Amino acid sequence: MKRTLFYKVLLVTIILVILSFILPIPANKNVDVILLPATFIFGAIYSFEILKVIGNFSELKKLLSILTANLVYMYHAATIIGGSFTTAVQEKIEKYILSSIDYSLVQHISSTDQDFLSLIDPIESLEPKNDRHRAALSSVTAGFHKVLEARYQLAEVAPREISAGEWLMMILLAFILVITLFLGRENGMLSQFSAGVFAATIIGTLLLLDEADSNQLQETRLEYEIFNQVLEDIGKKPYYPRFAIKKGVVKVQKGYSYRIGIFPKYPDLSIREIQEVNS
Repeated sequence: MKRTLFYKVLLVTIILVILSFILPIPANKNVDVILLPATFIFGAIYSFEILKVIGNFSELKKLLSILTANLVYMYHAATIIGGSFTTAVQEKIEKYILSSIDYSLVQHISSTDQDFLSLIDPIESLEPKNDRHRAALSSVTAGFHKVLEARYQLAEVAPREISAGEWLMMILLAFILVITLFLGRENGMLSQFSAGVFAATIIGTLLLLDEADSNQLQETRLEYEIFNQVLEDIGKKPYYPRFAIKKGVVKVQKGYSYRIGIFPKYPDLSIREIQEVNS
């Protein structure tokens, strides 16, 4: 089962509070000379990194909204033409969305490139019969171009933003802060409890930063809900990979009809079997 940020922070808090009570209290408590500069440097670096990551994360959500909205727009524009053209566009969009759900956002371009490019096939093969069809085809083409643009911008914001060197600096500073908090605590319940909680808060800030940087902060929505909304909007049943359900990333409500992707050679996602499920 997937451990959420809340449970991770709760576990860290329990461990550090217990350690604060059971570890011996040192006699030398002149730790201010270390605590103050370490706090200042950690705060400055963390503020810079969290603003950068949150900005990146917000841009990611915006681009996903643009991408999915234009896919739905393409489908509805295609219904104006109707017939086999609408069916072909619907099938191509569905195939692209299924691949998008199976793979992480970091792999979005490489894993869905072939399915995305196949969207152009029905557009290129259609011969419009009248002005209404030409206008509708132009709208479908415009939607395709907007999706293309959003895809390549996604490739810039989906990967991790913080480098290994930056992580190393913050982890070292966090370690120093935790140690100085433990060295500076006094022999009293309030002091020991506060030291454990403050130390856990420092670790919790790093866990929060990691989840935001790895796009796990709203993983269920980013990886599954947004793409499944497209499937429902084009008249198809929602779809979830079985590995996402097993890991606890996705929790399907009872009385819900959906499709599940089964991968016989998981973690290899090249072979997929789809089954319909009524929970």
